[in-house]
Amino acid sequence: MGPLGLAQQPDLLRYADPMIGTQRMGHVYPGATAPFGMVQVGPDTDTLPYAVNGTYDPAVYRTCSGYQYDDSTIVGFSHTHFSGTGHSDLGDVLLMPATGPLQLDPGTADAPERGFRSVYHHRHEHAAPGYYGVQLEDDHIRAELNATPRVGLHRYTFPRVDSAHVVLDLVHSIDGNADKNVWTFVRMENDTLVKVALSSVSTEGAVRNMQAEVPRWDFDGVMRATQDAWRRELGRITITSDRPDVLTDLYTAMYHACLSPTLYMDVDGRYRGLDQNVHTAEGFTNYTTFSLWDTYRALHPLFDLVQRERSADMINSMLAHYDQSVHHMLPAWSCQANETWCMIGYHGVSVIADTQAKGITGFDAEHALDACVQSARNGWYGGLDTYMRLGYVPEGLFGIFSIEKITACA
Repeated sequence: MGPLGLAQQPDLLRYADPMIGTQRMGHVYPGATAPFGMVQVGPDTDTLPYAVNGTYDPAVYRTCSGYQYDDSTIVGFSHTHFSGTGHSDLGDVLLMPATGPLQLDPGTADAPERGFRSVYHHRHEHAAPGYYGVQLEDDHIRAELNATPRVGLHRYTFPRVDSAHVVLDLVHSIDGNADKNVWTFVRMENDTLVKVALSSVSTEGAVRNMQAEVPRWDFDGVMRATQDAWRRELGRITITSDRPDVLTDLYTAMYHACLSPTLYMDVDGRYRGLDQNVHTAEGFTNYTTFSLWDTYRALHPLFDLVQRERSADMINSMLAHYDQSVHHMLPAWSCQANETWCMIGYHGVSVIADTQAKGITGFDAEHALDACVQSARNGWYGGLDTYMRLGYVPEGLFGIFSIEKITACA
């Protein structure tokens, strides 16, 4: 077990299939991203709320990642997505290429012709680590996507028409709860490249990210670099098997394991913290998207074996969250300078303890212990005060985590 040089190993990309898990309740997206990337640019097939009037609706639980394999239309391509989570959110900065009369409404899946969304077919769709491509059938447009850690790159091949344009929705949300959409459009040439950089700090930070990571208009070059990064991450575990399905299972799982937590800082190290102030990550890479009640059991223990440097960075990110928290708590389910308080428990303690037990250094162990003790004794959170008094949490107290009181993290 361990990484091999790229020249020594087979091309593992062919065994990682981003389409696996996109059907039914898989909750993953097939879009393009770099390993642990801040940008996850990909297709959204619908925008439906997770809950209506505070009531959970399982009928719309299927669209948590923005993409559902069984849907027949694409509403556009947005730049942030959750993978594998049970809550819909994100979907920031949506673009959709189109031709013909300008329409500034997405329309509906039942009547896509009434808006800018388009029918697509899986036979004209392809996803691989660092790449996504699809034919938008209504307007005969080929859309292709790839990404660096902080930049999404689009390539649109239009038919030879005079009415090519791209619709831009700046408040699109996968959960469908954005207030009054803000749409605009840009006229395009027949073949178009678009770069979109993200920053939590400022417009200037986004521009610096773009200049640093995608200085030229080179779609194929960016794709090669990102796919080489994926080869390195997939190659951290190598196996041999004469059964292709075994290799597909392993390397698709490895691919999904490297989608989160996600990078959360500009190229200069600055990021917006939990206290909504701008901080600089000193000596570590800052991460977000900590779905810890999901990931403490297996994902973080895996990182402690094959991503040891990143594990230390993630602990430092969690400690920075703790330092910025008005409640003096390690993250529970944190995302992009917000704490959602989604789910009970304080699973960050388990992650830190396991990382320490496996001999990983690079973070302040005493500070980490203090954060663990404070989080475990904080009576403010999740009925801990009642648990410490009674030895159990009465069932009725779980209501503090009802849908209405979860803070959205987009």
